Amino acid sequence: MILLITLMLNFFQIEEWLNNEKQSTELIEILNKSDKQIDNEISGFEYYYRKSLINLYKGKIYLDNNQKKESIKSLEQSMDFAMEALKLREDSDCWRVMADAGSALMLQKGLPYIIQNSGKINDYALKSLEIDSMNSKAHIIVAAGLINAPPIFGGDIKKGISILKNLIIDEDDKEASLTRSIILTEAYIKIKDRDSAKKSLNEGFINFPQNKKLNKLKLSLEG
Repeated sequence: MILLITLMLNFFQIEEWLNNEKQSTELIEILNKSDKQIDNEISGFEYYYRKSLINLYKGKIYLDNNQKKESIKSLEQSMDFAMEALKLREDSDCWRVMADAGSALMLQKGLPYIIQNSGKINDYALKSLEIDSMNSKAHIIVAAGLINAPPIFGGDIKKGISILKNLIIDEDDKEASLTRSIILTEAYIKIKDRDSAKKSLNEGFINFPQNKKLNKLKLSLEG
């Protein structure tokens, strides 16, 4: 029970970090403490799954801070832990973590890695949705792939936008709502639909008025 409460608090603190209310170094320290607690308190599937989540968030935080080496290490560990969890149980969110971490790695490893792994990463997200069609974060990863990939590699920006527009996200999953708002805004900017871009941007500001990416997008729309 203590570990569960600790993990729930971590997610609240991640939301604070996303809203630029908590320093990255402080959140990394909190996640490292949770990581050690997991080592001492749980085992089996939950052990590997929770370790994969913690390393996923660490990888994203390091990525946001341009700490490439640390980010890649954490993201690769996230995928390793998720794969170990999947050896014990087929699970939608483990496949989503695989896709999420892989997507973040593509941002840092360059074109050869993207060409070799983009198909695999999309397949991970699709496997997640085969198990749970309501996994909103997996839907977002699929949509982001369609929006960002060139047509020659299967990109379809209109299809990606449609997925995000019609996606139903649990109101408690503020992180997923933020991610959708950012990706939708970027997509609308690409197709020069400024009105729709501003609308999706404002939806993100509801819960995250101080988010750095949203505010950067706001400046680009005002420029």
